[in-house]
Amino acid sequence: MKQLPTCLALSADRAWIQRLKGYLDSIAALRPVDSVARLDALLERMKSAVLLVDLRAEETRKHLAEILKTWPDTAVLAFGNPMAEERHRAE
Repeated sequence: MKQLPTCLALSADRAWIQRLKGYLDSIAALRPVDSVARLDALLERMKSAVLLVDLRAEETRKHLAEILKTWPDTAVLAFGNPMAEERHRAE
């Protein structure tokens, strides 16, 4: 049996992680990451990866540019609208 490629998901939202696992189950092994510090350690070992990023988390938004600069071989796909929550809070 062929081993599935690993895909990292940076988010603390368990519901979003569960949905991703459902979508990716047959094509990738999803590895949830809940902090940027832990992500750095994983990327150091993996060298290149596919990274799914939840933009709703403030920590992620703060460090996204740094992640892109530090790990140029990582394909980053960003999900969510960081302004949506601010708009929602304003209402």
